[in-house]
Amino acid sequence: MTERDYNLHLKGLLAERSLLIRLAALITVVLAGTCLSIPLVLCISQLAGGDAELPAWAIQATQFVSALCMFLFPALGAAWLCSRRPAQLLRLGGWPGLRTLALIAVATLTLCPLISLAGHFNQQMQLPSALAPLEEMMRRMEDQAADLLDAMFLRKDLPTFLINLTVIAIVAAIAEESLFRGALTGILEKHVRNPHVLVWIVAFVFSFIHFQFYGFLPRLFLGAYLGYLLLRTGNLWAPVFAHFFNNALAVVGMSFSSLQDQILFADELKPDEVQWMAIALIPSLMLFYFCMKEVKQLTIR
Repeated sequence: MTERDYNLHLKGLLAERSLLIRLAALITVVLAGTCLSIPLVLCISQLAGGDAELPAWAIQATQFVSALCMFLFPALGAAWLCSRRPAQLLRLGGWPGLRTLALIAVATLTLCPLISLAGHFNQQMQLPSALAPLEEMMRRMEDQAADLLDAMFLRKDLPTFLINLTVIAIVAAIAEESLFRGALTGILEKHVRNPHVLVWIVAFVFSFIHFQFYGFLPRLFLGAYLGYLLLRTGNLWAPVFAHFFNNALAVVGMSFSSLQDQILFADELKPDEVQWMAIALIPSLMLFYFCMKEVKQLTIR
């Protein structure tokens, strides 16, 4: 049997199997990708001198490798195993038109008040005293993630900006959407008949898997938005673009000191900004609804 014949034999091998087996296959390829990433990350660490604090280029390389090994490759592998038409399971259609992309960009912006308010209240979360060790661990994980980001944006030059934009916005958007809105949604959709339940299940997994629980709520809402974009368009590239646009805004905000205090780019809301965001919430959600409706109409046409 040639390698091509072997690959064709594996294609769709689990297409008719139960949901549990297909989910187990997805989890298995994610774990395999994670195991593959470990020696690669260790090699990057050694090339960087093996210090506890990695330089920016090493963190960027680590993020790139992790996105490919833990998200993109497992998504492609799971789609290949679980469908005789992997591209169809992932919903890989043509690139959306410019008008659709513009509406998605506006919709992403109009969601900012909701995401910002959710993040603000999520940051205020306090667990019962009996769970103090868990809260301390969660805070420590959050601080470590923030330290890595700060290290990536330490330099403010153009090459650093472009690399961060590639790793954090482009690669992360393609890799994460391929796994969550692509493979996971494709595997679950035959068994979860209610599309709204499906969207929120995937959004929950998407938020949880980041293990940043003080950003859980805003990431949950973002994941639901990306899921509804997939539902409205039937095309994975729509949530990929929205994910890219959202992350690109963050990269721009962190790359230019003059923008870091602007409400659109700030990591946290200031006390006086909370009120303004609350006032803007209802009109922004109305505009968001209009954009999503137009996106659906354009797709139908």
